[in-house]
Amino acid sequence: MHDSTDVPRVSEGHEYDPDFHAHCLGIQVLTRPLHASWGLWLPDHATIILGEGMTFARRRYTLTHEIGHALYGHRGTSDDNELEADRFAWSRIADPFEAIAKASRDATRKFFIRDRFMVDFEDWLVSPRVVVS
Repeated sequence: MHDSTDVPRVSEGHEYDPDFHAHCLGIQVLTRPLHASWGLWLPDHATIILGEGMTFARRRYTLTHEIGHALYGHRGTSDDNELEADRFAWSRIADPFEAIAKASRDATRKFFIRDRFMVDFEDWLVSPRVVVS
């Protein structure tokens, strides 16, 4: 397991580069055909395998999600691990202003953001940030 002091400061938002982050962590990133998921973290090999044929945005999110598994020391799949990796990815690449704009037009999206990413939407309107637990 690595912590943020292991690598140079890695940007967030539109500037975040998950390939650079993986490189800094010593994680090999491979692309292979995957049938049951978009990506896999293989902790015993310090390797992330990404599925073929993803859009740029899907690949970026998936790689960031898998880096989350690596940073949190996940060694298996569970709902808690997936949620933690999702929150990590969201915190690194989400554009909070875009999310606010979409959520302000859709009450269901407000609740999804709140429940999935543990973000208090009303507080977020005042001080946009993502809280990762």
